[in-house]
Amino acid sequence: EDARVPVLLISDTANKTLVSDAIAAGAAGFVLKGISVGKLAEAIETIADGGSIFDPGLLGGFLSSLRPHDISSDEGNEAVLNSLSDSEFSLLTLVANGKSNKEISVDQGFTVGTIKNQVARLFKKLDASSRVDAAKIAYRLGIVR
Repeated sequence: EDARVPVLLISDTANKTLVSDAIAAGAAGFVLKGISVGKLAEAIETIADGGSIFDPGLLGGFLSSLRPHDISSDEGNEAVLNSLSDSEFSLLTLVANGKSNKEISVDQGFTVGTIKNQVARLFKKLDASSRVDAAKIAYRLGIVR
């Protein structure tokens, strides 16, 4: 039986190698040491619910280390972009920028439960297994930089 415990890393160091190693090791989250108590509690709740959370600044550094693809030359990317509704595109942008379900719910005016359902449907559509996977896809599609 697989009894994995979700891991949230808290560090005072923000570098793409550390973030990359954490993601490769299966970390469910990575936040900087100066995080507020409220945001830390939200991060713990998010990973306890099976989600992932990464400080937007850290994720940006990690994503910038990936080699971008030329969207116009990749029909698969174009098909994915065309399959997203306006609300899915907006949701993917928010997720890729490191927003938590709670932050998205406040921004979009929906309950956290509704956002969790929308995120789950988006992940299924993108064949993403986590927020990090979704962020990588968003980066590859040129949605975030």
